[in-house]
Amino acid sequence: MQSDVLTSWWIAAALVLALELFTGTFFLLLLALGLAAAGVAALLGAGSAAQTLTAALVGGGAMLALRAWRLRRRTAPGSATDPAQHLDLGLQVRVERWRDDGLAEVSHRGCTWTARLDAAEPPGRPGLHVIVGVDGTTLRLRALR
Repeated sequence: MQSDVLTSWWIAAALVLALELFTGTFFLLLLALGLAAAGVAALLGAGSAAQTLTAALVGGGAMLALRAWRLRRRTAPGSATDPAQHLDLGLQVRVERWRDDGLAEVSHRGCTWTARLDAAEPPGRPGLHVIVGVDGTTLRLRALR
C-alpha cells in the first residue's frame, strides 16, 4: 500500500509538471514541487495526513513566497521613476482638458494615455506638462513652468 501512495504522489507531480511545460505557468511548477515533497514524505513513512499537509505547505508556501516576491519587485521604490525602465520620463505632453476626477487623456507616441498630476502638484491646468513617472498605463505629470 505504501508504494502505491508513493507512486501516486510522483505521478501527480509529473502530470502537473507536464501541464506546466505546456502552459508556462510558473505556479504549476511550484505545485509540482509540493506534490514531489509529499512523495518524499511518503517515502520517509509519513502518514497520509502528513503527506497531504506537506504538499499543501510546500506548494502553497512556495506560491505565496513567489507572489510576495513579485509584489515587492513590482512596487520597488523608484521603479516608476527610473529612467532606465521608462524612456518616457522627462518628455513633454500637452493636456487639453482635465476631467473632474483629476485625470486627463493625452496623446503620446501616437497613442492615447491616461494621465494624472503628480501628488505634489496643485490642481491641473491645460498646457504643457512633463512626464515624471509611469504607473502601469497612467502617466504622472508635472506642470511645465
